[in-house]
Amino acid sequence: MPAPLDLLDHLADARFHSGSELGRALLIAPTTVHKHVRALEAMGLEIYAVRGRGYRLAQPLERLEADAIREHAGSHAAPVYVHAEVASTSAWLSEQAGDGENGTACIAERQTAGRGRRGRTWSSPFGRNLYLSLLWRLPARAVSGLAIAVGVTVAEACEALGARGLALKWPNDIVGPRGKVGGILIDLGSEARDMCTAIIGIGLNVDMPARLREAIGQPVSDLNELAGRRLSRNALAGAVIQRLVQALPRFEAEGLAPFRGPFAERDASRDRPVSVEVAGQVSTGHARGIDERGALLLETADGMARIQTGEVSLRALT
Repeated sequence: MPAPLDLLDHLADARFHSGSELGRALLIAPTTVHKHVRALEAMGLEIYAVRGRGYRLAQPLERLEADAIREHAGSHAAPVYVHAEVASTSAWLSEQAGDGENGTACIAERQTAGRGRRGRTWSSPFGRNLYLSLLWRLPARAVSGLAIAVGVTVAEACEALGARGLALKWPNDIVGPRGKVGGILIDLGSEARDMCTAIIGIGLNVDMPARLREAIGQPVSDLNELAGRRLSRNALAGAVIQRLVQALPRFEAEGLAPFRGPFAERDASRDRPVSVEVAGQVSTGHARGIDERGALLLETADGMARIQTGEVSLRALT
């Protein structure tokens, strides 16, 4: 029997389709069409049901397609896996393709257990955003500042597609004028010969309507808002992959140096009064950028401190 996602393909144009029309197309009863609609709504999709007209999505939906993403990624040759739903793209990539080649990517329409920093849940509604993880192996000595380099690269990919007003909030958030746009979470695994496997997880808000923003409980923005138009998620995924596979070899060879200037241009916290929480201890001061290894420079009453740990949050002082 066709699944709810088969029905979604018929509704993707955001036009009204009657229950009988959908039933004929999928060879199912109208009552089953109705059940599938309810299943799609449970996944976070907004569907209008109007007596006499049928069903339609609140807005058109572009499904993610591996071939389209590869086309936008240019010469990228590593596998790109696209799923309707996974618990976590990073977990899937680690478990299913952990021995794959550099640049292997996993992308999902929806995550059921997406993770943010410090164990927080990452909101992952179906078909709205970009949930992408990329595999990359590099020398263990070269991992310092990796999240900074990835953040700069992802921001540049978004800007190339028209997003404006992006900034980077140390250590791994991408923000806009009205709130958080995305985040980066890197899982590192040790290998023989002093090598590391990095699973680079990236979450980007592309289309977050008010009802979804309210459920998150913190200020957020999305790329459509910053670009002033609807962005193609396939083009965005391809652009992010293409830029990462170009930037990561440079990071290996040259370290953080080529990325410090671009980070400084987008540094959301630089020269602002902030509080920094590390392992339950709070320090206050002014953020003064980052050092050559990506550590936060915090000017305090006792002098300049270098904050290196990933268990850090920044908050503007009031």
